[in-house]
Amino acid sequence: MPLAVRAEIGYKKLAMGPVTATATLGRPAADVVAELDAGQRPEFPVVISIRREDGAVTGEMTVVWTLRPHS
Repeated sequence: MPLAVRAEIGYKKLAMGPVTATATLGRPAADVVAELDAGQRPEFPVVISIRREDGAVTGEMTVVWTLRPHS
């Protein structure tokens, strides 16, 4: 079960009109799954970049997640 641990957001430029958000996993997925399989609660960041149609970055966000095994 995914649980958000903490989040941070930075506003860079005004965003008017359509935007696109791109999320990137901050650790290799295999490492996260291996920790979960070993009985640990892995933490991993997901970095999100928000861009206007002209390509300008309007915001950046990082959410740190943990995984808890289903009981």
